[in-house]
Amino acid sequence: MYIHLGLVIIGSETDHVVGLEFKMKVIVAGYSKTGTKSMASALKILGYNVYDFMEHYWFHSEQWIKVLASGNIDVDFRQMYKNVDAVTDNPPYFFWEQIHEAFPDAKVSCSMQNISVLNFINAARLSTRPL
Repeated sequence: MYIHLGLVIIGSETDHVVGLEFKMKVIVAGYSKTGTKSMASALKILGYNVYDFMEHYWFHSEQWIKVLASGNIDVDFRQMYKNVDAVTDNPPYFFWEQIHEAFPDAKVSCSMQNISVLNFINAARLSTRPL
C-alpha cells in the first residue's frame, strides 16, 4: 500500500492474473466532493480514457439503474469497462471492490475529505431552498 498526499493506492506490481490482459489502470474509490473531478482531469491529461459521472450515465445508465434498484451486483464489469482506463465518482465508488476483482491489475485510489468539510457540504445542501 502506498500513501501520497492523502491518497491511498492499493495494489502492487505483482497483482495480476496470468494470461489475461485488462485495460483498466485506475479505480478512484473516493466519494463525490473528495477530488474526483480533479483526479479525472489529471488522468485525462495523462491520456487515460476516463469514465466519470457523466460517462457512467451516458453509456451505462441502464446497467447502473438495474444494480442500484435491485442491489444485485451481477454485472460483467470486464465487459462494461473493456475499453476504459480509469473510473471515478458515482456509482463506481460504491462497487470499487467488485470492479477491482474484475480488473486485478488496476490501482485503487481512495481520496478522502476532512469530515468537517463533508458536514458543511451536507448542511449546505439541506439548507438550500428554491427561490
